[in-house]
Amino acid sequence: MSMYPSYSDETIEETLNSQQLRYVDHLAPLIVSPDSPVQEVIACMRAQKADNVLICDGSRVIGIFTDRDYLDKVAGHTVAIETPIQELMTANPVTLTKDHSMGDLIRTVVKDGFRHVPVLDADNKIVGVYTALTIVKFIAEHFPTEIFNLPANARRVMRNAEGA
Repeated sequence: MSMYPSYSDETIEETLNSQQLRYVDHLAPLIVSPDSPVQEVIACMRAQKADNVLICDGSRVIGIFTDRDYLDKVAGHTVAIETPIQELMTANPVTLTKDHSMGDLIRTVVKDGFRHVPVLDADNKIVGVYTALTIVKFIAEHFPTEIFNLPANARRVMRNAEGA
């Protein structure tokens, strides 16, 4: 028995715009302080198999550092291993609250090109991190008939190379 309500009478769009993030599974946040050395942050990410960390000043999110930041700012660059992560993080990340909808999350991911969106509660405490994979899993779990019965599109051609 699913903890989610039945959506049989709603369209996918209606469901996405009504389903609050508080009811959607998320990644547990990995949190570091702004003065943490980049070497320690990367080691922590590897150990936890995490692709992102939130940088917090107390309980306030002040930045995010992702695997993409590592590739753009560290790999192949001359960066001292003791460099504080606050110098390499993406400052003031866009956040949502757990009262936002899945539709809000999708719009944020698509419009801004983010792959990781921190979600906060009403007191600005971190709830978790939501990702593009969160969206895919939600849609596949809630609308399996619609997803698994999509016809193949033999004429689809990828315009951009993706992946490794």
